[in-house]
Amino acid sequence: METSITSIRQGKGFCKNGGMAYVLLAYLLGSLVGGLLFFPEVRAKDLPGGSGVFRRKGPWAALWVVLWDLGKGALALLLVPSEWRVWAAAAVVG
Repeated sequence: METSITSIRQGKGFCKNGGMAYVLLAYLLGSLVGGLLFFPEVRAKDLPGGSGVFRRKGPWAALWVVLWDLGKGALALLLVPSEWRVWAAAAVVG
């Protein structure tokens, strides 16, 4: 399967082959914030990301949050079919 802008514009690729389901799955996976899952009390005083957890809980707690965030990005890339990985990687990197 060719993955190019032309094939997507012609409706041959992404949306017709369940691509939107992968987008939804990646979106839902990205909505799981590690700081809130592991340290919910941080939200009341600071941001729930790695830096907020670092300020409130220390470097080891922040390491878990950062590893969680990196793992979410890697898992999102591994879940998509191989022919879409280039596009998925571009979406993860931003």
